[in-house]
Amino acid sequence: MQSSKAIVSSRFHIPIPCTNLAEYIFDSEPKNDYWSPEDPLLLSADDPSFPGYTFDQMKTLTKALACGMQESEGKQVVLYGYWNYNFYIALLGCLGAGAVCYNSPPIHMGGSVSRLESLKPEYLFVGPESLEDIPDILSQMAHTPRYEHWSSRLDFNDEFSWPKLCDQRLKAAPALVLTTSGTTGNPKLAERSHYGLIGNAEQLLYRYNLKKREKEIWLCNFFQYGIGFLLYGILAPLKARYGTIFMRGFSVERYAKAVEQLRPTSLHSPKHILQELLAHTNGADFSSVRSMRTGGAYIPYAMCDAWEKLHGSPCEVVCGMTEGGIHFASDPTVLETDETIGELLPNLEAKVVDNQGRVLAKNETGEIYIKNPFFMRRYRNNPEETKEVFSDDGWIKTGDLGKVNEKNRWYICGRKKDLFKVNGGHISAILIEQAISVHPEILEVVVVPVALPNEGEFLPRAYIVAERNSSLTPDLFLEWMEREIPSEMYTRAGVEFVDALPISVVSIPYQCQMIY
Repeated sequence: MQSSKAIVSSRFHIPIPCTNLAEYIFDSEPKNDYWSPEDPLLLSADDPSFPGYTFDQMKTLTKALACGMQESEGKQVVLYGYWNYNFYIALLGCLGAGAVCYNSPPIHMGGSVSRLESLKPEYLFVGPESLEDIPDILSQMAHTPRYEHWSSRLDFNDEFSWPKLCDQRLKAAPALVLTTSGTTGNPKLAERSHYGLIGNAEQLLYRYNLKKREKEIWLCNFFQYGIGFLLYGILAPLKARYGTIFMRGFSVERYAKAVEQLRPTSLHSPKHILQELLAHTNGADFSSVRSMRTGGAYIPYAMCDAWEKLHGSPCEVVCGMTEGGIHFASDPTVLETDETIGELLPNLEAKVVDNQGRVLAKNETGEIYIKNPFFMRRYRNNPEETKEVFSDDGWIKTGDLGKVNEKNRWYICGRKKDLFKVNGGHISAILIEQAISVHPEILEVVVVPVALPNEGEFLPRAYIVAERNSSLTPDLFLEWMEREIPSEMYTRAGVEFVDALPISVVSIPYQCQMIY
């Protein structure tokens, strides 16, 4: 018997405060009492000389920077370069002053010039390693900046209070501009509000605390310029008064050392880092870790199962969008046994629709639509793409193909734009990736659509990262593919071996003042 058509609502609904992000984090009562005021909450895995910042120290510095940046309310601020632990203060201080922030990694000259001309920031906070690049970038725009050290902006005024923004501005006006991963097309600039980001943090913390927690220390290695790091590396742990470990970049050796020395209880890492940890941390001491959280790509259940067997803690999956935060997450009170991405986070609704927008029944596959009160209002300077992401009745088109079962567990089956026509039907890139990933010498694979001359349709091409010391070659792989994989899953646009897959978030970062 076919299930009825379904619009699924989260089983949880929670109140969301409407306030400034800095006030939300720093002026609320602690949610736990496991940390004394003297305990450092922000730790560094990179700098052994850094003693860490306590919560009160972070609040004092953030408030002092916000006070010193009061004239920037409503103005554009760009944080440019490789992060260090002082970027936490810079970001939260500028947000606390009411500025609109954009967090940019260092990129090539042309991209930097183009993006800065587009954003026209009043202030540019620059990481020390990127300072030498800035004069050349700004000379292309015929602008000579005035330099000052960021600490010169600190104003320790006891009478300063966070700007009181009206509810309309907190919900609608941008606080942070984030570059999307490009999974719904080309990368775009999503404008996120104070209210929307606070809602995202509250969703995650409510979900996380369905399971009883004790003294928590989080280590987050999501891309430091994306939504995952913002939520799991900054907003959620600081709001909850959890310890949070900053680690720039990644290597297995440095990561394992940080876990053994700093003893995190919860890890948050994208798929490619999880794969490295599975391959190269057998024997490392991960006994402090009580959970791993991963996402950013399709996660086969075998990876989560392998993590639990290797390190003894559950591996939970999260799934979402830069534009709206995390939409789905595993239930921390339940040990998942298949490839579900979990259930809806609080305050969300979702449905599955066909190509005509008709709602499908449970267990039927189509595009996942979301209703999310924390979603962005628009893509910056891109009204066409903004209109395209919303349906006529206000639902958000995620671009994910998936389904929901009778227990309201959700499953991702592919990307709508990554379907390939084969023998009159369709097959998704994810299914091809699943088939290829069983090869014992393949660490990571991504399949993308490629247009070839004289072909009427896009064809699949595989980019493969082989295991260390592997002897696998493209020719050997193609022989294996023809022997082991159904013909409809052949990578008909070829295969290319690479040292590493690029992170999906594209790094895109005028008259401006230079602060470093």
